[in-house]
Amino acid sequence: GGFNGKVALDDENGSVLLNGSINTASRVPTFNFHADIRNVRPHELHLTPKYEDTAVSIQLTADFTGGSIDEMNGEINIDLQFTAPDRNYFLDNLKITATREDESHKQLKIASNFLNASIEGDYSYRTLPASVLNIMRRYIPALILPDKTPIESENNFHFDINIFNTDLFSTIFNIPVKVYTHSTLKGYFNDKAQRLRVEGYFPRLRYGDKFLESGMLLCENPGDKFHARVRFSNRKPEGSINVSLDAQAKDDLIQTSLNWGNSSAVTYSGKLAAATHFIRTQAEYQSKKRSRSNKSIPALKTVVDVQKTDIILNDTLWEIHPSKVVIDSGKIYIDDFYFSHKDRYLRINGTISKQPQDTVRLDLKDINIGYVFDIADLGVNFKGEATGPAYASGVLEKP
Repeated sequence: GGFNGKVALDDENGSVLLNGSINTASRVPTFNFHADIRNVRPHELHLTPKYEDTAVSIQLTADFTGGSIDEMNGEINIDLQFTAPDRNYFLDNLKITATREDESHKQLKIASNFLNASIEGDYSYRTLPASVLNIMRRYIPALILPDKTPIESENNFHFDINIFNTDLFSTIFNIPVKVYTHSTLKGYFNDKAQRLRVEGYFPRLRYGDKFLESGMLLCENPGDKFHARVRFSNRKPEGSINVSLDAQAKDDLIQTSLNWGNSSAVTYSGKLAAATHFIRTQAEYQSKKRSRSNKSIPALKTVVDVQKTDIILNDTLWEIHPSKVVIDSGKIYIDDFYFSHKDRYLRINGTISKQPQDTVRLDLKDINIGYVFDIADLGVNFKGEATGPAYASGVLEKP
């Protein structure tokens, strides 16, 4: 099938003019056309319940071959005008260029006033998720099971993404993110070597009402372990909170540590550390999706060993004692979680599930409930100390 010629559609809620040729019947599809889309009102056309009284205009020029982005060779140019009652956005030329030297060396570039990006090498967007899962499966095979039908992937490429502003996402898609300075995301994938690296730097951004500075993301597997690191500062009027998360995975075990500290007059800082072990046991569990084929899947059991660490709350040193949390068959078993300062403490034991007979017990002695809200950063000013036992059952049951 295809198209060659000129077609025009005109309506009070938008007009479309298409001029050129589209050939999808040939072995290698070809596209050479210009589309002029003016004042399309998606809400009035019942395309979406959103964007009331909004008009979208697009100028699109395409000259490329290939039936998918993996096979693309050529370029696409896009101009976009978005007009709404309370906001406007103009995208002045987004250019997508794809070149192919051979089957194993391709390049895709995106150039615009808000983002520049490039990917070069042997890549397939269709198999990229499988590439990531295949590499991760080496370190946590119990958590990431093989696909029923394995997908062969031979990705070997590097990428470089530069973000200058995010007005497109906040204005058109209502995603509450704003990048204030040049941010980057780069790295590589190599299926044959089973190696990947993703490195991101976000000097200053805002998501919703959260202002984040000095953001850094790093995922890599240079040796026999997979490493992931996230660091950022959450800036607030009363000071900043510095947060770092480090994790490494090997042999179905993930070692995780979370550190934080503030810069205000009253100190809130500390560290949480845990070792999470994933186990597949040949138990009485059967996947509903595979029940017809009578093939059972070993049940996943997760054992979290909470390690001894210290936390400072309101200039007071507290200790988290070693404990264990087991997640198995839809239930969470808590074995002696203990959080204390001198003779003040919080102790948790029991089972969390949807079943009303499963109960979790909290024992408190002189515990300021406001600490919970301070740790969770809920913005709740709750004062008062609690002492005595508390019980909860059927915690996971929806009300």
